[in-house]
Amino acid sequence: MRNGKSEAEDFIRTMPAKSRAKLHMIISLLKEKGAAVPMPYFRHIKGEIYELRIISGHDSFRILCFFTHSREIVLTNGFRKTTLRMPEKEIKVAEKRLSEFKRSNAE
Repeated sequence: MRNGKSEAEDFIRTMPAKSRAKLHMIISLLKEKGAAVPMPYFRHIKGEIYELRIISGHDSFRILCFFTHSREIVLTNGFRKTTLRMPEKEIKVAEKRLSEFKRSNAE
C-alpha cells in the first residue's frame, strides 16, 4: 500500500466495467461463503494466498488475496492472465504484502 492506496485497487480501476462487476460478485460470494467459494471463481494458490478469477469474454484477470484472522479479505495485487501458469513474481508480491500486513498488525 502506498499513500493509502493499494496497487490492487489501482489495477481494478483499469479493468473493463464488465470484469469489475464480476469481481464485485465474487467478493460478495467470498463475504457470504468465505474460502468455500468454488472454482471457477476462487482458488487456493499457496500457503495463505488465494486468487479471485475473473473471466469475461477474451479477458482473464487474477486478483491475489489473503484472509485476516477476522476473515476479512485483503486484495494484494492483480494482473491480466496471459499464460497457463501463475507467474511466480505475482505470488511473491502477494506473499510480501501478507508478510508486511502481519508485521504491521502484530500485537
